[in-house]
Amino acid sequence: MSKRFILFTILLLACLLNANAQTDTSGYDLGRVSVKKDFTQSITIKGSDLERYQFSDLADAVNVWLYGTYSNQSNLLYVIDGNIITDANAYSIYDIDEVTLVQSAAVNVSGAAPGAQVVLVKLKTNRPGKQGIEAAGQASLVNLRNSANIPNQTSTHNIYDQFYLSGYKNFDNVHLGLSADYQHDVSPVLTNGTLTSLNPYNFNRFKFNGYADAKLWRGTTVNFDINYVPQTDSYGYTYGDPTNIATQSEYYHLGAVQHLAGANLALKSKITGGLSNTLSGAYNHYNLFGIDTTYTVFPSTGGVKNFGIEKSRSEINTSNLLIRDNLAYHTMLGIFDVEPSLNFSFRRLYSTLSNSDFYGQSFGSNIPSVNESSSFEGGGEKLYFLTPSLDIHYKDAADIQGGFSDILNSAKNSGSNYTYSRQAPYLTVSADVFKLASLTNMSLRLFGSVSRQSQLFDDGSASLSGITPFVYLVTNSTIGYYSTTTTDAVSYYQQRNPYQQYNSFQAGFEFTFLKNLVLSYNYWDYQSQDQLVVILPYGANQTESVLQYYYDKVTTNRIALNYTVNSPIFTWKTGLNVAEARVQPDEPIFNAYGAYLADGHRYSGGFTNRFTCGSLFAGLDILYQIGERPLTLQSVTIENLSAPPHVNSVSLQSLYFGARLKVSHTQHAELFVNTRNILQNNTSDITDNRRFYGLGFKVDL
Repeated sequence: MSKRFILFTILLLACLLNANAQTDTSGYDLGRVSVKKDFTQSITIKGSDLERYQFSDLADAVNVWLYGTYSNQSNLLYVIDGNIITDANAYSIYDIDEVTLVQSAAVNVSGAAPGAQVVLVKLKTNRPGKQGIEAAGQASLVNLRNSANIPNQTSTHNIYDQFYLSGYKNFDNVHLGLSADYQHDVSPVLTNGTLTSLNPYNFNRFKFNGYADAKLWRGTTVNFDINYVPQTDSYGYTYGDPTNIATQSEYYHLGAVQHLAGANLALKSKITGGLSNTLSGAYNHYNLFGIDTTYTVFPSTGGVKNFGIEKSRSEINTSNLLIRDNLAYHTMLGIFDVEPSLNFSFRRLYSTLSNSDFYGQSFGSNIPSVNESSSFEGGGEKLYFLTPSLDIHYKDAADIQGGFSDILNSAKNSGSNYTYSRQAPYLTVSADVFKLASLTNMSLRLFGSVSRQSQLFDDGSASLSGITPFVYLVTNSTIGYYSTTTTDAVSYYQQRNPYQQYNSFQAGFEFTFLKNLVLSYNYWDYQSQDQLVVILPYGANQTESVLQYYYDKVTTNRIALNYTVNSPIFTWKTGLNVAEARVQPDEPIFNAYGAYLADGHRYSGGFTNRFTCGSLFAGLDILYQIGERPLTLQSVTIENLSAPPHVNSVSLQSLYFGARLKVSHTQHAELFVNTRNILQNNTSDITDNRRFYGLGFKVDL
């Protein structure tokens, strides 16, 4: 047992013996640690501000509020009720109360990988009144922008749908709720007469969610929620050779079935005095079965058709069990509020992946040849973490919190050549400068946090595939072969320590003046591991492409200005933000790539607006990016190290307007028109080029 844990246990016992007061505090549950809301820099978006969007991936809705194109599905990590275990897209936006980005290095101690933007999702489980029924829906026409202006290419026109129904009942000590959501998303295609879309890439996703909250006895509550998401994906096309010389044609079909199921249970108890405990468990299971088929007809030989057929099957299964227990104590020591806590976390993760491929062909009268191959891999791990922390609070004006996460079991498969640390420490500090000086008409809050983390402390989660075709799920190739050779790339290939520890540091401020104008700034500095493709000699005249890992240092700056206008008949909430990040390889051996990564700038952010005037409402969001300096060496080879294009992109990401209606026997009714990405500059490349034109409604009974 570590010395730091022994010292913390002594301090915890001392606090228990000197308890004399307790106050309720609100915080963000990050998983293994909790931090105070008022002393943690964050960005919060109300779920109601996102309900009139057309999106199937939450990242596409929140990026304009966060870091622009720096916030995407690859780096957003969702924490739902303190659990890093499931995909936020398994929940309907109508079931989400708030979405909060936490800007603190403490998130790394709770299981977030370096560079992850941690987003907390707060679900609606405390609805107003005794009971209620809510129905909502929208339908949109979708087409694809011909961004390259290719002649004779036109877009298919398809339909996006989303429909939602929920009901809830509140008793004196019990709250119950159920909801169902259906979503159909589609990616139109550009056709030119040779490629015919039989079925544009699309999915049908159902979301079933339920919750139950109950007060068992004084000071003890139980919270339970369950969700199940079945999804089907499909895509198909035919291709005919436009030339008169060959008569080659091709038929392709891809399909998959996904299932994501999960449950969460939490028992919260106030034991005695300032002592409280939260015991929680969460389970998630994910399954995907995908199959794709390609049937090709080649030019005939002697009147006999030549053909080939390829089939690939892939199945993924993951199960994820998380159990947490958090013991906290609140007391007063003189003028200081002191809260030591101890968190225990257990995670069991198991996953399997199986692939099978079939290829058959026949030329003329030859006997068809058949090739088959299959593979299977699977594995799991059990991880135990103990995370003590201590929070000291002064007059609602200053706060300091620190602790560490300790992995209790040995690191599996670490090998004798690797060294690693068993602790991931962190420290956060914050103060409201004007409150310390007894000034109340303005606020200046300062934030700072630092942590160390390694891959040993990462938590994983299963995610639904989105509208981007999931070909990567049904192929498992990491090595390719090229016809060129090189001799100077061999020195780049070296083994890396998978348990290297990384530093993460964040600092910033929030300045509130005129009561409704807020200026904020955040600086983020972290280290991480990335990858690039290295070309190695293979055989006499071939080379081999191998993934090489390297360490890099990333610095990010974000500044934002938010303004709110409130009057008896009119409100306007607006915000403008910009972020810029730079990457530098942390080893001299990669200096050849340093100039490439540092070329130019890349500023990105958003401009958000929400309006109400009497019964009318509207929203307007703009996503932008200036420059295209890269942030990674992925998909880059030393033979293709060209400077990135500097393209400025602006997109009218969302525009909607509508009105609240007076309808008998309803508490709330609204009808609106909504659009997405309908305007972009000609060179813009920051969206998927889909344009939406739709109608929507919402009714509360």
